[in-house]
Amino acid sequence: MQEELTPMQLKGFNSGYELAKHEPELFNKLLSSLERNNDTEYIQGLKFGKGQADRENLLEQLKQSQERNRPKEKDRD
Repeated sequence: MQEELTPMQLKGFNSGYELAKHEPELFNKLLSSLERNNDTEYIQGLKFGKGQADRENLLEQLKQSQERNRPKEKDRD
């Protein structure tokens, strides 16, 4: 993120990150119900947090994929 978050966005970011990482279905339900009200700073923060969690999950999947596809070294005796 390039810009600094407001305190309310930061609170939403932290909540969104943890929920998206550990309870993605609950996060999606929560976001759906909150978006009907307003696009507040807290909701913006939730979305930023989910985006960060999604990026980290993608990087982890890529690392695991590379490790699985890496040729195994044979023992040289």
